[in-house]
Amino acid sequence: MAQRILEKAGQTGRSRQASSATVKTVAANKREFLRIATAITAELQPERGNPLSGQVTDLSMKGLHFACDKKIPLGFRCQIDILLTGSKTPSPLLPIPPQIKINARVMRQTDTGMGLEFTAIIGQQSFVFQQQLLRHLSPDRERLEAEIQASSWAHTKEEQHFESGFSYFSTTQTVIKRRRGRHLPSTHQR
Repeated sequence: MAQRILEKAGQTGRSRQASSATVKTVAANKREFLRIATAITAELQPERGNPLSGQVTDLSMKGLHFACDKKIPLGFRCQIDILLTGSKTPSPLLPIPPQIKINARVMRQTDTGMGLEFTAIIGQQSFVFQQQLLRHLSPDRERLEAEIQASSWAHTKEEQHFESGFSYFSTTQTVIKRRRGRHLPSTHQR
């Protein structure tokens, strides 16, 4: 079941990767982590303000690009829900639709959206889904596996506070945070 969900989420991403322009962009990328082209529906809740709907157009172990019409200021924190089935609406087969929940910070703005850096992945299930999705879509699986093995994420339990419209909520859950510093061997730098 999880494999079919990942395949559905990656259908558009695979067709984008097939174009030579996208493959060249991924190959020419000089970033620490491999960025993988996608086209997955997501919802972003800024620390202040109304939620935004858009698409994740690329994803890595460290961040993503969120394509949307409105932008939030640089440095603002947010929570992004990557909707692997394209919707938060439950169904009889999936009473809780699979999604990847991530806390992030806006690091750059582009003409089409925003670049977000992950500050925490919310829940073990989100962490596993993120890695499975990256494995499923990656054009360079060997490099991705090295990144997954070398990346340092620490599992903790902590209380999460977040505003949503007019309400404020707090919950304790598993949070996976990336430790600071360089984590990849220099052979994977490009």
